[in-house]
Amino acid sequence: MVGRRSCGLSNYLYIGYLNNDIISLENEPRKVLIRVYGEVLRSCTDSIISDSVNFALLSEKRIGPKLHGVFPGGRIEEFIESRPLTTQELPLIIEVAARHMASFHKLSMPFSKTPSFIIRMFDKYLSQLTSTPEHLHRPSPNFSSNTLSELEAKGFSFANDGHILTEPSYEEARNMVYELSLIEEYNWIK
Repeated sequence: MVGRRSCGLSNYLYIGYLNNDIISLENEPRKVLIRVYGEVLRSCTDSIISDSVNFALLSEKRIGPKLHGVFPGGRIEEFIESRPLTTQELPLIIEVAARHMASFHKLSMPFSKTPSFIIRMFDKYLSQLTSTPEHLHRPSPNFSSNTLSELEAKGFSFANDGHILTEPSYEEARNMVYELSLIEEYNWIK
């Protein structure tokens, strides 16, 4: 089964489960995360390449989720069970996450570690949210029927798992920019 987990501008996330009547092989996962590149990444080939190389290297070094496969427009990753953090857990987790981020930044990787992509994206989003919208509807992910047929042939079925996250409307997002003083925060970070 495949159920939609969440969607955003950079990725659409789905969870793929093997049906219960399918016997998995020794190293075959019963559950995976299917990442379909969204509107933002599809329009930025260099970011897809950088992200894919980064993910594959971290997977190979066993410091990131396993990479199970790639397909045009996305990849299949190890699904890691998790739960939302509690407020009480945040201070400890932030400290541990900061240590891990520092070790990631020390890794020798074949690309720039300067956050130029995120700065360009913030510039783009803030200009869109502070001007008149040209279009408010984002297209659905472009699944080819061949890909879906291949997955169904391998024992997947497609169903809603009840974990759909909704996106804010353009007006809600625009209001958040001003209510949270995001422009000022962004200029301070930049």
